[in-house]
Amino acid sequence: MLTGAACLFCKRRSRDTVRPYICRSCLSRLPFRRQSNRVSFQSLALTLPDHVNREVICPFYYTGAIRENLLIMKFGGSWHPARALGPLMAEAVLRRGICADIIVPVPLHKKRLQSRGFNQAERLAAMLGRTMSRPVRADLLVRTLETPPQSEAPDLAGRFRQVLSAFELSGEADGTGTVLLVDDVLTTGATLYAAARVLAALNRPVQAVVCASNQGKPVIPDR
Repeated sequence: MLTGAACLFCKRRSRDTVRPYICRSCLSRLPFRRQSNRVSFQSLALTLPDHVNREVICPFYYTGAIRENLLIMKFGGSWHPARALGPLMAEAVLRRGICADIIVPVPLHKKRLQSRGFNQAERLAAMLGRTMSRPVRADLLVRTLETPPQSEAPDLAGRFRQVLSAFELSGEADGTGTVLLVDDVLTTGATLYAAARVLAALNRPVQAVVCASNQGKPVIPDR
């Protein structure tokens, strides 16, 4: 039986009621990280409290249809890919046995948010929250510094320096359960590191999840 939703990748009507926004055929062709769905902050002798997990959950490589749809979210003015990608990120989190208490997206600076119209990390977080039945606290973390794009930093150290003081807590969160920090892509981990370091002040476990990263991707020659 066809559902009312269309696959966001091939646009065909879906038969899957569990994942209505991606068909089984397209799902099977996504660039899953088969060996390990974990990446890490690239350390520059920087430290994090013990209650911040240095391993980042990451279900996909940043290539193919995943890359295309994340770019659509970031620069194409459409948040609809989050409908398919957010639940897949949630599945990766749940497979690790992590039951988050609250979900926090990495925030954009207000100027960049105004330019894009929405925060792609917040849209992904909303879908994780819906799938996992957990509250999303987009108000908990604020980006106080407008930093240049990470791609413009000359080196890894420069990327960390750019964002190290970019975030602040803007509220409180009761409880002692895990805070799930959400972003779209991990390159060096500088942005996630800076955000996780601030969330660590809540004195509760912090676990980060991203949709995609090319960290540890095997090098395969083009054919």
